[in-house]
Amino acid sequence: MKRNNKCQSCGSGSPTRYVEFNQNIGYLVRRSHEKISGWLCKKCINREFYKKTAITLFFGWWGVISAYVAPVYLVKNFINFIPTIGMAKK
Repeated sequence: MKRNNKCQSCGSGSPTRYVEFNQNIGYLVRRSHEKISGWLCKKCINREFYKKTAITLFFGWWGVISAYVAPVYLVKNFINFIPTIGMAKK
């Protein structure tokens, strides 16, 4: 993938990194899924990681399929977030 110089979320010229975060909300018989991926700055990475991970943590388990999907999404979110911890904020 080609590196983008601008954050694809807010448009700032801060250093960016490619990330992908998933969110799951489980209902009794169905579920909803949301995903963000792209070159994001540190501020947007933190915002999206905490938002999507918290929603999945608290609302992602309330369904049969979601009980299996939510833990996978949580682990993937943490794995994608770890390399961004040392990024500089601009």
